[in-house]
Amino acid sequence: MEHTIVKKLENIKSVCGNELIERVINDALDRDDKDYMQSWLEDVRQYGCQSGCVSGLIYYNDTEKFFDEYQEQIQDAFFEFSKQCGQQPIIKEGNIKNWFAWFGYEWAVGEVLSSLENYDPSEYNEEEEASEEQE
Repeated sequence: MEHTIVKKLENIKSVCGNELIERVINDALDRDDKDYMQSWLEDVRQYGCQSGCVSGLIYYNDTEKFFDEYQEQIQDAFFEFSKQCGQQPIIKEGNIKNWFAWFGYEWAVGEVLSSLENYDPSEYNEEEEASEEQE
């Protein structure tokens, strides 16, 4: 059985163990148009948070609050990204919490899209799915 985008995101969320990635998945699942979820994620990856496509991360008070809430996961993502690239990204001058909030969100979007691209239904508990279908 083909998993829908909603089912895929729910499965990825159930095993990711990262609150920042879970937040991005929740934001995608909250989209009114379920057919638009993956393209919204791709838009965030391509254009970034500065484009305004993440409505909850436009104003400094929102990005600062987001950073404060996910600071530990953002730091982990930053160090993981730096390790993978062999160098640290250039941090622009200005509101540092804003920069890191956008970085963290965009990193998490990349992780979600990577999980979707490499999605293997056999990695998830099919017994649960079968019992849901019978209900």
